[in-house]
Amino acid sequence: MSKKLNIAVIGTGRMGVNHVRVISEMEGVNLVAVVDFNRELAERVAKKYFVESVYDKVETMLGKEKIDAAIVATPTSYHYSVGRLCIEHGLHVFLEKPMASTVKECDELINLAKEKKLKLMIGHIERFNPVIVKLKEFLNNNLLGDVYYLETVRSGPFPKRLYGSKDGVVIDLAVHDLDLIDYLFGKIGQVYAHHIKTKEHKQDIYARVMFKTQTGVIGSSEFSWISPKKERRISVYGDKGMLLGNLLDQEVWFFENGDVSIDYSDNYYQNVLWGRVSEGKVTKYPIKKEEPLKRELEFFFKLLKKENNISNELEFDPSYGKRAVDYSLSVLESADRDKIIYF
Repeated sequence: MSKKLNIAVIGTGRMGVNHVRVISEMEGVNLVAVVDFNRELAERVAKKYFVESVYDKVETMLGKEKIDAAIVATPTSYHYSVGRLCIEHGLHVFLEKPMASTVKECDELINLAKEKKLKLMIGHIERFNPVIVKLKEFLNNNLLGDVYYLETVRSGPFPKRLYGSKDGVVIDLAVHDLDLIDYLFGKIGQVYAHHIKTKEHKQDIYARVMFKTQTGVIGSSEFSWISPKKERRISVYGDKGMLLGNLLDQEVWFFENGDVSIDYSDNYYQNVLWGRVSEGKVTKYPIKKEEPLKRELEFFFKLLKKENNISNELEFDPSYGKRAVDYSLSVLESADRDKIIYF
């Protein structure tokens, strides 16, 4: 596919506008239409970014425009219906996270795209954050040695736009880090969670999750709408030290375990259990700061053009989107029922 790709963005809310902005600045693609049931909003976005066509119904746009792919950035409750409609019309689809509202809906979208031989990519944007790219590189190169614990924090003030929504902090925020755990360390094997809900709407606004991956790595994650401080952090502990990634400022730090240089045995992890951990040198690694959404969309468009220079480490099978939904729903189930959920 050497010609320019014709793209439509469906949904011009907060994330949809970002897609329009980034695509309007990219080469090799034509942003031919934006769609939103709020036509006035769609027209303002189209005017700002010089998009020629505006629609308030997806069906109308599909009947009039020649589109190669659709970016679906609607509210989560519409992901399944809009995504399915686009696939049925023969379009490749980039579907914002979370993939859908249920695991069954995810399965149906995956199977339909496979049946139609179309690309379906889920917008787990943090996979394209330069911090995660660097962490993945370090882990692949065994910088930390054996990894035994990790911790993530994703917090910030309550997003007023979501007050009273059926989706809470777990669907909005946890889905990111649960996917990153899967991406960096393999599938999650079990979760146990607590949460805080609002009294009026029973909307989850805080969750603390303990988990264990199928490879044996344990960890915890905090997801919060009750903090006035916005934070996006991942800490990975291995026998050789700790990697700290700040996803907001795009910084990576390595805190070396000073005892690693002492050859106690061949089993460094056992040494950690024996308390052989001390402060070592601290290194800040240089990161080329880039906008993750731009990297993500470039990847999607290269995938459609079947270019061969795409990293093999990134997973094309959209099943990762389904697993993130499954993990998130299981966190809510665990917190509601006060029990461990096994996968």
